[in-house]
Amino acid sequence: MSLNEGKNGYTFITILFSLSIFIMITPFLSSLIQLFISMNDSKTEDYSIANFFYLLQYELNQSNGVQLTTSGLLLHQNDQMITIERYTNQIRRRVNYAGHEVMLFNVQSIKWEDEKHTLYVTIKIQGGETYERRLFKGATFQE
Repeated sequence: MSLNEGKNGYTFITILFSLSIFIMITPFLSSLIQLFISMNDSKTEDYSIANFFYLLQYELNQSNGVQLTTSGLLLHQNDQMITIERYTNQIRRRVNYAGHEVMLFNVQSIKWEDEKHTLYVTIKIQGGETYERRLFKGATFQE
C-alpha cells in the first residue's frame, strides 16, 4: 500500500492555471495601486486644510483681540500673544513668540484680508490648489 494513495497532489496543471491568472491580473495592479495612492493624497490634503481652518476659527473664538501684522496674525488670549504665521513652506503657531507648532505643511502662500466682522484667508498649496475661507472674528479687529 502506497502512502500517496487516494490523495491528490499539487499538479503541474494547477501551477500553470494559477500562473496564467496571476499574469492576467498583474497589469491592472499597478494602475489600481496608483489610483489608491492618488486618492489617499488628495483626501489627506483636504483633511489637513479643513483641520487648519477649524483650528484657526477656534483660535479666533478664544481670542480677546485680533491684529493683522506683516508676518501673519496676532491673537491676544488672556495674558498670551499667539502668532499664526507662514514659516518657510509651513504655517506655524507660536505662543509669546516662542515655540514652533506646525499647523499646515506644503504652503506656497497665505493671504489674510480684513473684512468688517470676518477674516478672509486664502491659502495656496504647493502644487497649485487654492483654498479660501471666511472666518468670523471673536473680538474686535485692530490694524
